[in-house]
Amino acid sequence: MIYIVTHERSGFDKHSQEMANALGVNTIHTRRYFADGEEEELLDKLANTTECVHISNQNFARYAFCLQKPYIVTVHDVIRNFYDFDGESGRDRFLLRLDEYFIKQAMRVIAVSSFTADEVSKWLNIPRGDIDVVYNGVDHNIFKPGDKVLPFSYILYVGSERPRKNLPVLIEALAIVRKSFPNLKLVKVGGTGRDERFREPIDQTVHKFNLQGAVQFVDGYIDDQTLARYYRSAKALVYPSLMEGFGLPPLEAMACGCPVVCSDIAASREVVQDAGLFFDPNDPEDCALKIIQMIQEPSDGYTIPGVGRAGNFRWDIAAKETRRIYNECGY
Repeated sequence: MIYIVTHERSGFDKHSQEMANALGVNTIHTRRYFADGEEEELLDKLANTTECVHISNQNFARYAFCLQKPYIVTVHDVIRNFYDFDGESGRDRFLLRLDEYFIKQAMRVIAVSSFTADEVSKWLNIPRGDIDVVYNGVDHNIFKPGDKVLPFSYILYVGSERPRKNLPVLIEALAIVRKSFPNLKLVKVGGTGRDERFREPIDQTVHKFNLQGAVQFVDGYIDDQTLARYYRSAKALVYPSLMEGFGLPPLEAMACGCPVVCSDIAASREVVQDAGLFFDPNDPEDCALKIIQMIQEPSDGYTIPGVGRAGNFRWDIAAKETRRIYNECGY
């Protein structure tokens, strides 16, 4: 078995890196956003391997055309394929259709949540029983409770600024919450996403509600140890996304003992369950009320259940389940 590892810093990439370490199988390493010549290099490696390949994210399924043997695909979500949040180009749409075709040809499909498995079955007409669910994990040596080291009062958001991430609703909610907690800030960790223009509506919302100075952008790369410190010191992680296939930040936050306030969507419900609070992602007032509730209630009521819930998600468990699938496929 050969596993494809990608080396950007999104959830897809973190998943592939952690799974490769836990699985201990042969690997092909590449970037997900190619520099000159890198796509051709990946195609050459794939065309020349005689082993079964585990394609670690659905947007590499398109490269299965050059494989000599059956293959396995892990699907993190089908959001770009079937939901028009980010305005994909015509070329993007063509490539996504290729991904769909080759996902359907895979020997085995793995989804990272039951919600994603249901979506894959619905949109790609694959029988639900033919899709395995293997949950993401979290590195509990890094993401764990500890001292609060950042000295100011803030709520935290971790992720991109793609439209489906729904950040304007969170910023409007912050304006409401600051009427009761005027010193509260929002710290947003992570780049804009693949298009710098995603920042424009965020900046517009910040100015609309006069929150300059109350919203802090941490745009550059930070390592997991630093990210864990952001989680530990926050009043809460707020995750307002309109749709996720899994959503690593709520899991990482729970592992660190950070209370979680999530949009009421299926994937977040599946991961967080009763260890957090949920709000209507289209209602800034509901989001604000849940943030205020989380700040005012004793934190142990959510941190302890959150740490316990996060303990169910480990990369060694994910690797064990994946190896079982390999064995069932004869590898």
